[in-house]
Amino acid sequence: MKALLTAFAGILMIGAVGASDLNAQRVSVRIAKGNQSVEVNSGRGGGRTEREQPRPEPQAGHYITVKKKVWHPGYYDTVSERVFVPATTRTVIERVYVPAETYTVRERRVDSCGHVFFVNVCKTIPAHYKNVEKCVVVPAHYEICERQVWVEGHYDIVEERVWVKGDPDCDHGHGTVSHRGR
Repeated sequence: MKALLTAFAGILMIGAVGASDLNAQRVSVRIAKGNQSVEVNSGRGGGRTEREQPRPEPQAGHYITVKKKVWHPGYYDTVSERVFVPATTRTVIERVYVPAETYTVRERRVDSCGHVFFVNVCKTIPAHYKNVEKCVVVPAHYEICERQVWVEGHYDIVEERVWVKGDPDCDHGHGTVSHRGR
């Protein structure tokens, strides 16, 4: 691709040099963007020139301020309020770890001859968790509560600048408008 562009540029330069030497041909390249343009000429009157495109004349007129009625439909709005909560008591269930426990128990036994005697027996309760109810006091505090509130639809008066064609000193009855702050 680069070689192709180099060859094309070389052909243009040869044509431009040949044209300026012979003064028989004129090569012209013009690039335009927006209201700016660049033109490269070779041959008679060749050279680089920059010029601006002519701008269109502004139309005669003036700005006026118009008051318009604009409708804003109703909507739900979220309102945050700070609310005082008095002190209360609450019952809380808490899981408590109970370690293993060993204790001695006297058991009544009867032998083969029918004699009654008592024996001490060691029993073990394995470690476990137990639910315990506790009464907890929650101190008085403030909380932020959010709630939805309906906001009614309403009209607003909005001022807007509008371009009016014609003479600024005209009196064509534009309604309730102000001409240039008068």
